[in-house]
Amino acid sequence: MRIIQNNKFMHRALLAYWLLLPSSFLVLVLLLLLDTGDSFMELLTSVPSLSLGLLLSCLSFFLAYQFHHLYEQAGMKKFLFVALLQQVFTLNFIGAGLAYLNWRLTDSENKKEKLPLIHLFLLGFTVVFSLLAVFVLTQSVT
Repeated sequence: MRIIQNNKFMHRALLAYWLLLPSSFLVLVLLLLLDTGDSFMELLTSVPSLSLGLLLSCLSFFLAYQFHHLYEQAGMKKFLFVALLQQVFTLNFIGAGLAYLNWRLTDSENKKEKLPLIHLFLLGFTVVFSLLAVFVLTQSVT
């Protein structure tokens, strides 16, 4: 129980999750390319869910970048709340759980402190493309 309440450990766990999961997905795509002998574009057009998974895994790198640079800075609690929503929208419940634990461990901040503009832009970019990927995925299923 003490480990879950350790802010540094939870920060490292979420950062590692947001870096290792997409990296392993990219390695899986590379192995799939080597196994099938197809080009990258042929693979993306033949398996649409793979291209959406690739998009979502690349967006995790943006989240990891922002999370690393906002650590113990203004706007961290707001970032974690939006990241939590993004993880729930994409049905990434492990990432949502880790984001929630980090959000609970982050100290309250002054309401007037805002996210830096670059992080606000990247977070908006991530959320919009995540919602777009979820929309496309739900449309392809029906």
